[in-house]
Amino acid sequence: MNVLPLPWVEGQPVVSLEGERLLQVEVAYDELGEKEITSRTFEQLVRIQATQNPNEVKHKAEIIPWVAMQRAGQVIDEITRHMDVGRADLATAALQNVIASLKEYGPDAPVREAVQQLEALLQRIQADEWSGRERKSSKYRSHSYRKMSSRELWTAPEPPPSFKAPPQSSPPPPTDPAAPSAGSPV
Repeated sequence: MNVLPLPWVEGQPVVSLEGERLLQVEVAYDELGEKEITSRTFEQLVRIQATQNPNEVKHKAEIIPWVAMQRAGQVIDEITRHMDVGRADLATAALQNVIASLKEYGPDAPVREAVQQLEALLQRIQADEWSGRERKSSKYRSHSYRKMSSRELWTAPEPPPSFKAPPQSSPPPPTDPAAPSAGSPV
């Protein structure tokens, strides 16, 4: 991961982003109680924490795989656009760049799943296996990776990504109490 320090003039940074708002999230929901429904709101504000030392940058390990999969979804969409205009060279270069940037998180970083998906797509492009079906599948994967909905049904032929909930198995059909069970006399 590349972290560039802000430039300094006369021993001071030219600008400070420390404390600036980075992200604000508000979630409104209804809490169902035994006797009443209560509307609640949760707010979270994330501010920039500044450092001039790249070694002081803190990685939140739990979000790295999410960001990696969403980045994979973005680049797959970009690849599809390149392939639509016949630019396999640009598609290959973009894939190689993103794979390299994800691998910069280190060999133990939880980006393996995203890298595997991108490397598999790179192999298909290099093997000249891009087709209408591959385009459709890539658009589907791109949308799914960017959205990261665990409830959305996975319909692609390959195994689903780790963030997808396993499909719900249907309960066994009810048995008729009047029907004789197997092994019982009729």
